[in-house]
Amino acid sequence: LVKNAIGISSIFLLLLIVISPVFKMLAFSLMLKICSGFSDCFDVPKVSMTCSALSKAITYLISFVLMVSFLFFISLLLMIFSANSFI
Repeated sequence: LVKNAIGISSIFLLLLIVISPVFKMLAFSLMLKICSGFSDCFDVPKVSMTCSALSKAITYLISFVLMVSFLFFISLLLMIFSANSFI
């Protein structure tokens, strides 16, 4: 029972650790997209292209963070289930 509680709490802790940076990166990506739109309206193509490219890079970073956290989640589940198989 204690192993299951520690395993479930570690999964929730992983979720809490990952969700804050992902939301911050999503907000930053949205801000860059808005900045790109405004600079495109004012006819500043270099700033618009830079903000758009940086927003795309941040989107890739978000996907990498989510992928690594998913792999860590899978490894946690494997450890939890392997510890319960001997009981």
